[in-house]
Amino acid sequence: MYLTDIKQNQGSFQGHFQGLGLVGTFKGTVSVDGNVHFTVSIWGGTETLSFDGTIKIGGDIAGTFDALDPNGNKTGESGEWYAGWPQA
Repeated sequence: MYLTDIKQNQGSFQGHFQGLGLVGTFKGTVSVDGNVHFTVSIWGGTETLSFDGTIKIGGDIAGTFDALDPNGNKTGESGEWYAGWPQA
């Protein structure tokens, strides 16, 4: 998974998402204690990927995600995710 072009304004952030064979834009929030939540609209807005995670020491982020239907209900597709700094 790649999060690029990230722009942050206090506790809100947005940028570009690439992962799970999908691309799109994301928007989310980060708390003072390092909890992260962001969403990505997929398939023309008919579903949403919802990500929750925690910022780890060194800046890597890990957590879980769920696919949500248009009503915000979980579709049963879910998993773990990880985003880290690119290796040189």
